[in-house]
Amino acid sequence: MGLQIRTACEIKTGLFRCKAEAVAYCQYCGRPFCRQHGTVVGDQEVCARKFCVAKREDLVKHLAYKAVVDRRNEAQLCGLDSCDRGTHGQCVRCKGHFCSLHVQPREEPILHNKVTVTQMATLCYHCWERRSIWVRM
Repeated sequence: MGLQIRTACEIKTGLFRCKAEAVAYCQYCGRPFCRQHGTVVGDQEVCARKFCVAKREDLVKHLAYKAVVDRRNEAQLCGLDSCDRGTHGQCVRCKGHFCSLHVQPREEPILHNKVTVTQMATLCYHCWERRSIWVRM
C-alpha cells in the first residue's frame, strides 16, 4: 500500500534504528522500513527483520502444501501426500482434511488480550510445526 506520510525506517542497524525515509510498513510487524531494509513486491510489504522474513518464506511453503492438501482432499484422501487413508477430521488452520493419524486435538497456547492462554485446537502436523514462526513479533 505504501506510506501516505513521511516517516523514518525503524529497522535496527546495530544499536540504532536506521532513520532513512521509509517506503512501506511491514505487513507482519507493522514497522516502517526503507528500501534497504525490506522489500515491496506487488501488495507484499515485508521488512528485513529475521522473524518477518521467516514468515514470508513460510507462507510460500504453506501455500504449496495447501495446494497438495486441496488436490488430495478433492479425491477424498488424507491431505498428507504419503497417506492413502480417507479423511477423518479438519485442521483449524489450513482447513485441510486428514485421517485420524494426521490431524489431532492439541493444546495450543495463544495470546489473548496480552495474556497467554491454552485452548484446544485440531491441527495437522504441518500447521502445528509452523506455529513457532507465527507467534513471534
